[in-house]
Amino acid sequence: VSDPDFLAHVQEMGNYMLESLQQALPPDKVVDVRGMGLMVGVQLNTAVAPIVPKAAAKGVLVINAGEDVIRLVPPLIINKEQIDEAVSVLSELVAEL
Repeated sequence: VSDPDFLAHVQEMGNYMLESLQQALPPDKVVDVRGMGLMVGVQLNTAVAPIVPKAAAKGVLVINAGEDVIRLVPPLIINKEQIDEAVSVLSELVAEL
């Protein structure tokens, strides 16, 4: 964890995930996208509970943090391709709400 290259990867992937979510999610349903490193929260203007099992069924593990926030805490070794897949799934599910 103290390896500078590893920490740079985590920071880069965290920034990439935040930017990807901000661009892909439907703006009429999103209140805020916030995070630090790879711990990201997506606040919606509706309850997020229905998204959790649907995302899991599509291979994306998320949890709710309160009634209206989806929390993403991916493994620190995640790559851009995996982030793109997760963002695509979440974008589709949020649009269905």
